[in-house]
Amino acid sequence: MQMEYPVRKQIRLKDYDYSKNGAYFVTICTENRMHLFPFVGAGPRGPPLQAILDWYKTMTTNAYIRNVREGTLPPFQKRIWQRGYYEHIVRNESDYLNIWTYIDQNPAKWTQDEYYQEERERQP
Repeated sequence: MQMEYPVRKQIRLKDYDYSKNGAYFVTICTENRMHLFPFVGAGPRGPPLQAILDWYKTMTTNAYIRNVREGTLPPFQKRIWQRGYYEHIVRNESDYLNIWTYIDQNPAKWTQDEYYQEERERQP
């Protein structure tokens, strides 16, 4: 019997040459948007974005597991990261400034997020 896989939304901009120099805004989320990491990472230019994100997710997951075993971080269920990521090509200065504002102001909005209450309810 043939398994049917879910159809995923295409995140790549059609006909865009991703090998060109440019600025990119990328968002990756932990599974169920759990707030586990107090930092944001970035990778060097060179390898494909997916390879950088796969490496980042692998390295941070391994580091997190080590800390769980040491008792310094809480355990997670099933996986840490959601599958995939969101990307956006920065097209102009206005676009860049909107993204900058989002990055700058979004952490302050965490307590208003629907997942914030869920996380608080999970904590002892």
